[in-house]
Amino acid sequence: MKLIFIRHGETLWTREMRYQGRSDIPLTEKGKRQGVLISKYLQKLKPTHIYSSPLKRAYETALTISEGCKLKPIIIDERISEISFGKWEGLTPADVESRYPQEFKLWLEQGTAFTPPQGEDKRSFEKRVVSFLKELLKDYSSQTPAPTIVIVCHGGPIRIALLTVLKSPLQSFQLLKLDPASISIIEGDEKFPYISLVNSTSHLEENE
Repeated sequence: MKLIFIRHGETLWTREMRYQGRSDIPLTEKGKRQGVLISKYLQKLKPTHIYSSPLKRAYETALTISEGCKLKPIIIDERISEISFGKWEGLTPADVESRYPQEFKLWLEQGTAFTPPQGEDKRSFEKRVVSFLKELLKDYSSQTPAPTIVIVCHGGPIRIALLTVLKSPLQSFQLLKLDPASISIIEGDEKFPYISLVNSTSHLEENE
């Protein structure tokens, strides 16, 4: 089995390094082109299923992939929505540090123990993403031939999925860099999943 995690294409807020969270930001023109390039790359891998976060930037990317790879239906799952950053959404890290200096310090130092004002608790976020990942591994592990499943979502859920397979603590969440339109892959089965690719953007390099 192959789980291909795609971070959505570029948005204005990813370009400006703003916290997006649950804000429903659309793709830029560059982000839409990235979706086309991802689709062309994935056609070689012959994916069999596609899942998407309900947020617009992920769904727009998933729709392009679905059309290019002739994958239907797109299965929407709320569990792979991005974590909510509450009042920080729309702000850059510099903005947050300026307006919420104590909270920002706690965010950097404590990570899992701190939740942004009106944001989502990281433990709750982890729980919903792990639930999604375990369900996929359980439901598809015994299928023959082994399926290739595309999951279009966000940096946060992909980090959680990778950390879960690595059995790494949630405190490592911010140590994983995931670029817009990047590809990360988990392979194997329910008993032995493993990571074969992280944050690959080679499919974009000659076309950006």
